[in-house]
Amino acid sequence: MCPRSSFFLLALALVLLLAAPALAAPGADFATLDTYLAAQAHADRIPALAVGIVRDGNVVYTAGYGRANDGTPVTPQTPFVIGSVSKGFTALAIMQLVASGRLDLDAPIQTYLPWFTLADPQAATQITIRHLLNQNSGLGYNDSTRPMWDRPGEFTLEARLRQLADLSLRRAPGTDFEYSNYNYMLLGAVVE
Repeated sequence: MCPRSSFFLLALALVLLLAAPALAAPGADFATLDTYLAAQAHADRIPALAVGIVRDGNVVYTAGYGRANDGTPVTPQTPFVIGSVSKGFTALAIMQLVASGRLDLDAPIQTYLPWFTLADPQAATQITIRHLLNQNSGLGYNDSTRPMWDRPGEFTLEARLRQLADLSLRRAPGTDFEYSNYNYMLLGAVVE
């Protein structure tokens, strides 16, 4: 995604967040929002966009803009691959568990996933929830040669993570940032 599109999406999220109380109010002017979103999506060459606004647990507005990969018009029901957007939701869920006292950021991951291990079992005991959140656990970027990536529907999250038992850390936990989906897969398993 180009930087301009990324900026637009971030700005759009902020605008929607700040405008949420007004937009969720009875009689909100969704026609104005619809016109604005359609114009911005076109101006920033965003090929597809779906929007939903929820008030008091009820969906009060949905809309789709642009075309999906197969050329069909986007609707509120059009599925999108959310990719790493899920990491923000995972982090939110983790922090809610921390706020409720059910999770300790500095506890080893094995406190919550006792079955988790690596090629060096001692190294696995050093990885904390905080390391996973901060992407400095020492786990490297995904190894796409593992079977879990070949047949995504055939493995549960736990089964995928158990396959890391032969993986070595690339560096000591807490030392350096390295983006790794494994970090957030482990956090997802903690949330489950």
